[in-house]
Amino acid sequence: MWHDAAAFDRELAAITQNARAARAAQFSAVIKQLRVATGLDPDVAAVALIAMIEEFTYRWLVEADGERTTSDALQAAHVLSELARRALGFDTRARTAKK
Repeated sequence: MWHDAAAFDRELAAITQNARAARAAQFSAVIKQLRVATGLDPDVAAVALIAMIEEFTYRWLVEADGERTTSDALQAAHVLSELARRALGFDTRARTAKK
C-alpha cells in the first residue's frame, strides 16, 4: 500500500526515497568494512539487497495465498539473511555444521 500511495503523493514518495537512501547508506557502510565482500561495489550491493528484501516482503505478505504465521516470518528472515550472507561472500558452511 505504501508503494501505491507514494506513486500519487510526492511528499510520501520523498519520505520513501529518503528512508531507502538512509538504509542503503547503512548497508553500504557495513559492506565496505567486510573483507569477504572484495570486488563488490558497496553502493550497488546495498541497493540490490534492499530491493531484494522489499520485493520479497511485498510478495510474501501482500501477494500471499493465506495468512502468514510468526514461524513463517522467522523462516523468511532466516532465508533472507542466508541469501545476503552468501551474496556477500560469507562461508555459511561453518554455521551450518555447528547446528
